[in-house]
Amino acid sequence: MKDKSLTIPQAAKYLGRNEHYVRKLVREGKLPSAQVTVGQTKVWRHEIPVAALDDRKANVSRTSRDDGRTKQNLYTTPEELVTITKLFKEHKIEAPISRANPPKAKPVKATGKTQAKVAAS
Repeated sequence: MKDKSLTIPQAAKYLGRNEHYVRKLVREGKLPSAQVTVGQTKVWRHEIPVAALDDRKANVSRTSRDDGRTKQNLYTTPEELVTITKLFKEHKIEAPISRANPPKAKPVKATGKTQAKVAAS
């Protein structure tokens, strides 16, 4: 018995994505597909196994939260981040806010006096 396969438009609808994205996955080899002819023509059609689509749905995390809301990235200055955090607290909005690139601690250079004190102790 032949496994159920879907065309690219059907696979896109099944995954909840657009056709361009599914074509990209096929092109990059991330989704297996077989090219089959349509009738007696020279037209080719991709057929993607449903099992591969189910594996893709199960193993790929999308940028969404458990409650279904989409995650948003916001690029701000440190001052703007403080303001946004305050607004979220005022309006009791529970959303994780974190800095993508927190500032690094500056290394302290040892001076001659500091080295002498360390050596004396």
